Amino acid sequence: MHKLLQPRTWALAPIRFYQRFISPGLPRRCKYHPTCSAYAVEAITTHGAIKGILLGTWRILRCNPYSSGGLDYVPPQGRWKADPAPTYEELVALHDQQMKHSGA
Repeated sequence: MHKLLQPRTWALAPIRFYQRFISPGLPRRCKYHPTCSAYAVEAITTHGAIKGILLGTWRILRCNPYSSGGLDYVPPQGRWKADPAPTYEELVALHDQQMKHSGA
């Protein structure tokens, strides 16, 4: 199938338009990393148009004033949820463990 006829191409077009022409004129508001539009692009690229749009929409709904935000990555193919990002305490413990094993 020609690339222009693929549903994923049509699903990405409005997001790319937003990223190129609208987003640069707005203040940064997304509470997540990657941004909601970058998340949607990756979700559509990874999972296809239908599942990607659903994941992107769910992400936008979660990005609100009552959300704490943070790291939120697109789940791997075949899954609906990504592994949770490690907490600060978990990262410190992992770092300490690696330092202990490296002899530093």
